[in-house]
Amino acid sequence: MSEDEVREALRKGIDITSGFHVYEPLPAKYNVAGVMLGQPFKITKIGPVGLFVKDLSPLGGLFH
Repeated sequence: MSEDEVREALRKGIDITSGFHVYEPLPAKYNVAGVMLGQPFKITKIGPVGLFVKDLSPLGGLFH
């Protein structure tokens, strides 16, 4: 959320501290790609991926 979005929300009376918050019970001691986390992890694969387009040719060589 940018500073402008925060100001706009406050101007509209929106409580910017409400909503869902993740509670991390473990201390943040592992650096995972620059983010401190309570548990280390490694992405081992990504998938399945679906491309929902009729024609891939405008995308050039992005997905080849």
